[in-house]
Amino acid sequence: MKSTKPNLNPDELSSYVIKELSSFEEINDIVFEICNRTGWDWRQGEEFVIEVQADHQRLVTRRRNRLLVPLGMAIFLAGAALTLYTGDILWRDYNTIYSRYVSNEAIIEALINIFINNGYLFILGIGMLIGGAYGLGKTLT
Repeated sequence: MKSTKPNLNPDELSSYVIKELSSFEEINDIVFEICNRTGWDWRQGEEFVIEVQADHQRLVTRRRNRLLVPLGMAIFLAGAALTLYTGDILWRDYNTIYSRYVSNEAIIEALINIFINNGYLFILGIGMLIGGAYGLGKTLT
């Protein structure tokens, strides 16, 4: 059952493919739906989807960016909040260590305990800041 003419207008098919690609749908799922709508075999449907993707790459990217910018901004802001919050806690704990302990062993042990309790969250916050900034930069350029 091989058909060369689609049952739908090619512009409608292209619009469908662009919409689905913009919403991060899997290409195989899109090809499957195109084949169901048109009666094409898999190869024809896949070629059509790849051709539409190549022809409209800028449009698909622009539509995807609408989804990625808020996500990148949320990650960046959450990373900033986490970094500031845990940084403040670490700074306060660090200052109290040197006023409370006298021996080097006690200071080292206290610093290790501080890192175990909050230091990894500080590093995670910095990672979120860097990742969010990098993602936003790539998305907005």
